[in-house]
Amino acid sequence: AVALTGGQAPGGQRPVPDVVQELLGLGVVRVGIVSEDPGRYRSLDSERIEIFGLERHAEALAHFKGIAGTTVLILDKECATEKGRKRRRQGLSPEEYVLIDERICEGCGDCYAQSEGCAALYSVDTEFGEKTQVRQANCAQDGLCVDGECPSFAVIKPAKGTRLRRRRPEALDQLPAPPQCAVDGTYAIFAMGRGGTGVVTISHLLAYAAMMEGKYVYLSNNTGLAQKGGPVEAPILISECEQPVLNRLFPGEVDLYLGFDLLRAAETDNLKYASPQRSRALVSTAEIANAAMNRNPRQQRFPATDNLRELIDTHTGKDNIYLDTFWLAERLFADTLYANMLLLGAAYQAGALPVGAEAIERAIELNARAVENNIQAFRWGRLAVADPDRVEAALGARYEPIPARTAGPAAVMLGAARSELGALSEEGQRALGVRLTELCAYQDEAYARRYADFVCKVGRAEQGLAHRGQDLTRAVIANLYKLMAYKDEYEVARLAVRTDAEGRMRALFDGDVEIIRNLHPPTLRGLLRGKVGFGKGLRPLLTLLSQLKGLRGTVLDPFGGTGSRRLERELVAWYCGLIEEVVTGLDEETYGLGLEIARLPDEIRGYEQVKEAAATRAMKRAEELIGQLRARGAAS
Repeated sequence: AVALTGGQAPGGQRPVPDVVQELLGLGVVRVGIVSEDPGRYRSLDSERIEIFGLERHAEALAHFKGIAGTTVLILDKECATEKGRKRRRQGLSPEEYVLIDERICEGCGDCYAQSEGCAALYSVDTEFGEKTQVRQANCAQDGLCVDGECPSFAVIKPAKGTRLRRRRPEALDQLPAPPQCAVDGTYAIFAMGRGGTGVVTISHLLAYAAMMEGKYVYLSNNTGLAQKGGPVEAPILISECEQPVLNRLFPGEVDLYLGFDLLRAAETDNLKYASPQRSRALVSTAEIANAAMNRNPRQQRFPATDNLRELIDTHTGKDNIYLDTFWLAERLFADTLYANMLLLGAAYQAGALPVGAEAIERAIELNARAVENNIQAFRWGRLAVADPDRVEAALGARYEPIPARTAGPAAVMLGAARSELGALSEEGQRALGVRLTELCAYQDEAYARRYADFVCKVGRAEQGLAHRGQDLTRAVIANLYKLMAYKDEYEVARLAVRTDAEGRMRALFDGDVEIIRNLHPPTLRGLLRGKVGFGKGLRPLLTLLSQLKGLRGTVLDPFGGTGSRRLERELVAWYCGLIEEVVTGLDEETYGLGLEIARLPDEIRGYEQVKEAAATRAMKRAEELIGQLRARGAAS
């Protein structure tokens, strides 16, 4: 069971020690307290009571799950959402920020597990696959995600006066008038989203704006748990002639279906209030995972966006509007807090709001929270409907592909490979060139040539199936590189001291910052309980370690004898063996199985035990697929 009080002051609140004693009296076999200040509970002396610091949250959860009988684990800390609100209201900044270096990140999902599905974590597509990032607007800065095996986390300590850099888009003033919103009696708006994202604030702004225009309003909010992605619904009825009376919405009577969250908008319990004849939908397409997905990101994936949109379109009209409001907010304001206001602006410009822009902007002013930015967010949402090309030009590309180098050893190898991979697309050749350059930096030219030779071998085998688009070759380009460029101590050090990585982190702030890498070298785990912070003073050690990459895999490699390093070397040979068998006798019948085998390494993610478990699963799946491949070969 999970209980959060949020920003409310609970009536009759009792001290934690009193609650603990009552639980023990009721027969609970063990009580644990995880606290930001564990020292305050040192007086609780009992074999049935255990005290943990907040940094040991994940350890406490794992420990208590293994105790037989009824146990209780109390988390004593300030509500993260309320803490963030207080900071914003008081103009305060966190003492430190948690960031993820996407080049070191494996996208394995261990940080989700360590933080019990933190809502601030989200996935992004990069040149080297899906990686995890931290959305600072949602981050509680409790550091729970930093625990575990992953070395990609960096703690940023800003100098006095340094804050996250905020963007200010071009100020908009004159915008075209929207179509008239037709109102026949009472106009019904049904807004839905997640707790802590501002759905209630938007509904109140709309209600106040309508009342300022002399309209009658009925508003009823159903609020949810902010940190657990709890459901929030806001039915709003607006009438020009009489006070609406609402006990509940009735199916099919909604005029504007306003989805601030795509998953919630696609829920059948919400869609039943819409109808194809009456309802128009404006929905954010940002892929915001729910709590279950955040706890198991590799097992429970976000549903296909197109399928969710199709479901919404089936229950509503056909002139719906979909916007990735989180992308808009991040690119325009560097803050997703403005996502909902952008969608509200789009709804207004689409002619789906029976309230004027002047009244809405006046309500924003009365709310007195980031007034200028909220007004501009409302106007940019309008512009996204009125002139989408102008908005797209302001946003730019989601990420710029890394260009292949035109000079150097990698360029020479790519030129030689082109003659054997003539059917490979321009994008495929670019991806190959990028990875050849990286492998030269990872180890040396000979290592990169070994990679190129194997890719060409696969390309030659696939030439007879050119209509397949070289998908198998593309899969090997990505996945063989992933296995060959395994992130050992030398590679993590090399990536950590890259100036471009640290430059991207520093660019997020408007002043000086200190970057501290949180690392837990496997060879030092017998001496160190947890991760070590590598700041500016220890940076030369990382630089030195990165320069010792020539020792990798040799008898002089001090790290090469660990179980994880041996496994990583074995995986390269294992994968090449699989692909050798796939391309032998490759034909139309076996192509699909071969492609699935070629993509298996994409599931081998993470570090140490996390990676070892993923490799075991991939190897087991490979045995099944190879068995099917051999059976088809024998049958033919």
